[in-house]
Amino acid sequence: EGIPRAMSNPYTRVRGLLAALINRYARVELEMDAPWPDNGQGVILASNHAGHLWWDSLCLAAAFPDVQLRFIAHHWDAKIKPIRKLLDQLDALYLDEHLKDISPDSLVVQALRSGAIACQYPEESYHSFWRRYTVHRFSPHILKYAQLARVPIVPTAMIGVEEAAPCLLGYKLPGVPLHIPLLPPLILPLKVRILLGAPTSFEALTGADPDQPASAELLQQGADRLQSQMLTLIQRYRPQAKASQQRYIDHRGWW
Repeated sequence: EGIPRAMSNPYTRVRGLLAALINRYARVELEMDAPWPDNGQGVILASNHAGHLWWDSLCLAAAFPDVQLRFIAHHWDAKIKPIRKLLDQLDALYLDEHLKDISPDSLVVQALRSGAIACQYPEESYHSFWRRYTVHRFSPHILKYAQLARVPIVPTAMIGVEEAAPCLLGYKLPGVPLHIPLLPPLILPLKVRILLGAPTSFEALTGADPDQPASAELLQQGADRLQSQMLTLIQRYRPQAKASQQRYIDHRGWW
């Protein structure tokens, strides 16, 4: 509804090949709480990171058949050559490693200013099956991107991926956005719902003037409010979901 169309490129061709299969297998259903922001304006989708094998990203891409999503991969992914090569071909962006690294010259900020529809995973790391109903503490990066690019943030809840593509058991290193699985990853034909919340903004989440410098503490407060909005969306279908103050990316151990 008002979502702009994308030109043909490797991303749209790959999605075109996979979208019908993904939609049939996962029966992807998209729900929108509000109209899409104005055409031509950049947008950040802030999504929870559920499941394994990028199934959440594939389902999200399949749900937007006429638009290219610029997924913001973790900066760790950019350091692994095979992953970097694949993501570059799909026009992915990369998370800045440190909050202080984000400037108007950031590639993410430039893309958003140019009208990109980007998707960031503020939890930074996807969940194990045992934490599937937990929304972990958000990185403040997303607030800084929204502030500098002057774009809205759309809370985006993925429901069902945590059970359709479970990471059952694996080891997690701190600073690494994935688990090393001991069991073969599965993708089960379970229904996936995508809930798009009402667009919000840097100003709404922080109460601050975007033209003024924002401290790391203020940006984190905004990220915590965004986490709460995400939890509210998820609880429509997963009332047992809860928020955590733990940054999952920092965790080390077996899950």
